[in-house]
Amino acid sequence: MNWYKREKIAGLPIYSERIVIKKLKRMGCKMIRQIRSSHQIWECPGRGKISLPIHSGGGQDVDPRLLDRLLRQELGVNRNYFARV
Repeated sequence: MNWYKREKIAGLPIYSERIVIKKLKRMGCKMIRQIRSSHQIWECPGRGKISLPIHSGGGQDVDPRLLDRLLRQELGVNRNYFARV
């Protein structure tokens, strides 16, 4: 288990917002804009766009169910691939 993974909810690993952003960058995604102060729009080449909720400077955890849905439905990436990035 990696240092950045916390306990699991519904069998899914929990990642902080900062870790999710680092993983998106490793996948080649780029932030194209920020909506107010709570969401960022990320575009991933050949995969699509996602709206990622960011709160209080990126230190909170992203709900694993939301992250799983965003990865599967919007980017076509499964959680195992995302965990390895």
